Amino acid sequence: MKRTRLLLIDTHGNINNLFKKPAFKNCTITESTSRESEVLLHLETHDLIIITASCISSEILALIKMIRSAKPELHIIGATEEPSSQEVVAAYRAGLSDYFFLPLNEEKLCGILEAVCEKTACKNKLARLSKYWNEIRKGYLIAFGKTAQFIFTRTDGREMSFHNGNGTAHHLGFDRKTTKILQPPTIESSKKKADFVHSVNNVHIATPNNAPNGNLNLEVASLGKLKVKFNKFNIENWPSRKGRGIFAYIATSRQKIYRDILMEKFWPDAYPESARNCLNVALHGLRRTFNQVDSDNECLLYKDECYYLNPDLNFSCDVHIFRRLYQNARSLENEQKTNLALAKYLEAVKIYRGDFMEDDLYEEWPTLERENLREKYFNVLERLSYHYIKMKKFQEAIQMCQQILNRDSCREDVHRKLMLCHYYSGQRDRALIQFQRCQKSMHDDLGVVPSKATIELKEKIRLEQIIN
Repeated sequence: MKRTRLLLIDTHGNINNLFKKPAFKNCTITESTSRESEVLLHLETHDLIIITASCISSEILALIKMIRSAKPELHIIGATEEPSSQEVVAAYRAGLSDYFFLPLNEEKLCGILEAVCEKTACKNKLARLSKYWNEIRKGYLIAFGKTAQFIFTRTDGREMSFHNGNGTAHHLGFDRKTTKILQPPTIESSKKKADFVHSVNNVHIATPNNAPNGNLNLEVASLGKLKVKFNKFNIENWPSRKGRGIFAYIATSRQKIYRDILMEKFWPDAYPESARNCLNVALHGLRRTFNQVDSDNECLLYKDECYYLNPDLNFSCDVHIFRRLYQNARSLENEQKTNLALAKYLEAVKIYRGDFMEDDLYEEWPTLERENLREKYFNVLERLSYHYIKMKKFQEAIQMCQQILNRDSCREDVHRKLMLCHYYSGQRDRALIQFQRCQKSMHDDLGVVPSKATIELKEKIRLEQIIN
């Protein structure tokens, strides 16, 4: 197995004696001072960094930020004596991966580093194997080990076969609910015996032709209840309501958001220091949530006092799609390309599952965006109903008008349009019933009577004085 290269930056001065002998076999250790030039020299050749200090000072935070900026994927461990919670939060915000308290005895330290080294050595390959699990189940050629060629084929609902290069088949248990290997396969040879778990360190992935590319996908649906899918996994266990809202705000904004803006949006009545601490805790929780899906790739990034989505993600958001469809439809309509415009409008209607962030109706931050998107949605339905009436497709127009009234029953202009649609469809009784519904909604919700225009339209329908 490839040895993990560890860089030890000991500003504390009492931890070096723990490395007098090679306590763990899978790690090569290099010692360094905290000087920036020396640390930068080692970054390109090391996989893991451990920083020890008596406290989390501004110099230590600057060092962590510098390392994280220069090598974003590097695993950074910090260890100090009894820091405050604010110091730990600041360290994580600066880019720390893991944190431990000093003093550490040799046994505890070796256990920590053995686990991290093992994780660092094989996590990329394990992640890729997990990513292609569906292809494995289908029987694609997926990997090569040092001693055998691995081919997985499905034999029945609960069992799979594992074939080595000599054609010998080995069976393994398979739990359909958890996609977990219950009985790891083995490869028998004259020189060694290797099981699936150990051989993963020697595996080279052979991507199937129809497998997805290596990029991560992030799908955000915020019209209706928030739904987030990261690398094909649904994010459901959010660390907090605030954390979920912060993520939705950043994702749907489609731009970098200054830290102070997030503090003002989500903790408007708190003192700046308190709001900053709350924000740090919420973002740390978000980071842990997404790292449970993929610990190699960050979903949210921080730079120059701003938080933003990782630009390397294949990102899609229903709000952005809805806005784009709306703008395209308006442009096509202005160009007199009515059929193309109608198609775009209908796509926009399908995208709009509900009002923006319906789970957060009592939060202040989504209110303006919710109203803006709802008005655009109403405008889409009105344009569709207008064109359907011109085309004498009255039933389709009725459906569009009804969708508006389902969300806002006091839209008097829409009630009038529905009355006309029913009348033109030869259903005068339904047109008069629609007036009664309008009258009731106006009275119950607003305490007013219908306008003169609505009453006059009702009378013309009653007397059949409307000209087609």
